[in-house]
Amino acid sequence: MNQGTAVKVEIMHSADGGRSRAPYAQSLSVSGHLPVIAGMALLAAAVIWGSSYLVVGDVLAKVSVPEYLCVRFLLALPIVAIAFWRTVTQWFRTSIVLSEARAWRILVSQLIPGAFLAAAIVLQAFGMRAASPGVAAFLTSLVFLFVPILELISGHRNRLGRVGLILPLALAGTYLLTRPEGSASLWAMVLLLGGAACYAGQIFHSARLARNTPPPVVFLLQSLVVLVVSAIWFLGTSKSFQIPSIGVLMSVAYVAIVATAGCYLIQFWAQRFIRASYVSLIYSIEPVAALALSAVLHREVLTAASIAGASLLIATAFIAIYISSRDQKL
Repeated sequence: MNQGTAVKVEIMHSADGGRSRAPYAQSLSVSGHLPVIAGMALLAAAVIWGSSYLVVGDVLAKVSVPEYLCVRFLLALPIVAIAFWRTVTQWFRTSIVLSEARAWRILVSQLIPGAFLAAAIVLQAFGMRAASPGVAAFLTSLVFLFVPILELISGHRNRLGRVGLILPLALAGTYLLTRPEGSASLWAMVLLLGGAACYAGQIFHSARLARNTPPPVVFLLQSLVVLVVSAIWFLGTSKSFQIPSIGVLMSVAYVAIVATAGCYLIQFWAQRFIRASYVSLIYSIEPVAALALSAVLHREVLTAASIAGASLLIATAFIAIYISSRDQKL
């Protein structure tokens, strides 16, 4: 879920309404250790994303947000496309070329999460301009509140019981850790909450696609949308383009390869076994990793409140993994 601007089983129906299944779709069992393995993989991805906040912060001090996003996804896209070329071409050949009647419907359904992700990045970037870092970090982290709402709207009321028990823990931990002090204009709060809601939409819709689409395909289509939006944003706001320094390029390359391509591939694979609500709760541990790295590298003083908040978020993540492993109705 790293957005780059923050400093701080049943097979799902295919896009044709369930009348047929994509060739990639397989009957998956959520029993055994797969949900636990998927949960631990998500936990690792969240730690990587959280630890990359400091890297991204240094990069954004030297280049603009749209320039950073363009370089980031220009690096990540071809790497994944080349590494998984056979999987990607096979999916397009069987799901798009041989299914011309519903090709556009499939593509649109695959691009929706990318649109949510791009919108979230833009909203967050503008919202952070008129909000203190603490308020921005707190509001942006409320993704875990919006995902259950989307599940409720989609008719999954029977799935919210256990999630509702964990939400207060995550909310308290986030509040203590981010210490949302300072000010924020009303519009900034609306934009930041809108960004959090859009991130929730990306997680929610990715879960609907991940079970019958290869993770590399999900990543490429979503990243393509973000790249297009970032390019339009850059062309509309920048008068010229300067090649970043080697140091900046190395930092962006790390974020692109490890914290973007690698972590999103982990997310889309793990979402085949874990519900979207639990994914968002596991991701709440991201700021804990950022705080820990900041304490080590910058010797940031840890307060009792931040330690308590970090402890609550760590507990939230592991409880979510445990409950998801026992939840047989994904």
